Amino acid sequence: MRSLLEAQVATTIQEHRLIDSATQRIYIAISGGADSVALLVAMLALGYGERLEALHCNFTLRDEESDCDEAFVRELCTKLSVPLQIKHFDTRSYADEKGISIEMAARKLRYQWFRSFTEGSEGRKVVAVAHNADDQVETLLLNLSMGTGIRGLSGMPFIKQSEGFIRPLQATPRALILDYLTA
Repeated sequence: MRSLLEAQVATTIQEHRLIDSATQRIYIAISGGADSVALLVAMLALGYGERLEALHCNFTLRDEESDCDEAFVRELCTKLSVPLQIKHFDTRSYADEKGISIEMAARKLRYQWFRSFTEGSEGRKVVAVAHNADDQVETLLLNLSMGTGIRGLSGMPFIKQSEGFIRPLQATPRALILDYLTA
């Protein structure tokens, strides 16, 4: 029997056509936080296991904590038999070089690496990111505070076809994610 979260993810995938075929490769961006762990576990429970591979970014920003996150993700993926790729970034140097904030540098580095998995794949590969319904609200409020136009009012799309990014948790409230992990 599927949990409520798994049913929500399955519905989101189906309604928004996030996954096209039975052979499409699915990369899961996993930080080690609740949202990405729940996404990985749910995707396994929904039967996507043979097509999954996890991607973890170590931004080397929090010294030992960053290494602990990486170790947790490595252990989780080993336990769940999910292949894992890890990338280390010198985020501070990149931010300094580009004259941008650490947060923006991490975002740019992360998505640049993720795109390297989907470029030229003509839809045969996607990267699933764990943005949830609460993140969508935050994005809308941030966009509004910055005086956004129509595009910013739409928030984050469920699928960014041109880049191969999907958001299977986007309709899922964070409280449901936490309940799922507790169960």
